[in-house]
Parts: sequence; structure tokens; C-alpha cells
Amino acid sequence: MFVMHTSTDCRLAVTGIINPRDHHYRQMVSEACQSLYNYSKFGICCDDYMQDQLIVLMALAKGNSEIRCGPLTLHTKTAIYVAEHLLGVKFEVTTNDGSSVISCNGVGYTPEHLKNSCS
Repeated sequence: MFVMHTSTDCRLAVTGIINPRDHHYRQMVSEACQSLYNYSKFGICCDDYMQDQLIVLMALAKGNSEIRCGPLTLHTKTAIYVAEHLLGVKFEVTTNDGSSVISCNGVGYTPEHLKNSCS
């Protein structure tokens, strides 16, 4: 696992699996470094493993949420589909030069037991 720490305290991670019999360490390291470079080059603040996890939070949040990530993963596309159908929110995805921006106007959900204390 390689983790990049940015000057804005953002942490982005990439992983690679090496088959001990093949010993393609250089290829794995090269691919990991290329992924980190792309994150930096395109101003991506959300790695491939985090983007699908944020969809639910964006849908439940109050107001507009927006994240910049790489190309959408299948997990992210599925999370968007489920959130739109369960909560009635609408996600917008714009892509440009290897990055995607996902935005959503959330439902502003507040659990019943917190409604009086969050006013």
C-alpha cells in the first residue's frame, strides 16, 4: 500500500498485489505511482476506495455536497443508483480529463432522537 499525504492534509491510497512466483514488483510499483500521480495531477481528493463510501453520506447530508474523484467505480455507480431510488435524491456526475465530479443535493436527514437537539 502506498499513501500520498498532500499539503492540505488529504491522504490518498493505492494498493497492489504481487504474485510471489512472478516477482513483478517494478510493474506494481510503477502502476501504484502512476495512480498517485494521476490523483495529484487532476486534483482528486477522493481515492477509488473512498468514493463509493461517501455517496450515502452525500445523499443524507443537508444541502449540496461535491467530491472530485477518478473514474467512477462499479461500487460507486451502484451506490448512486441505490441512493437515488431509496432517498429520491439526484446525483450529477461530470467527467473531464480523467477525473469525475460527483454532486448531490442531500435530503438533510436527522434521526428522530436528535431532532430537538439539532435545531
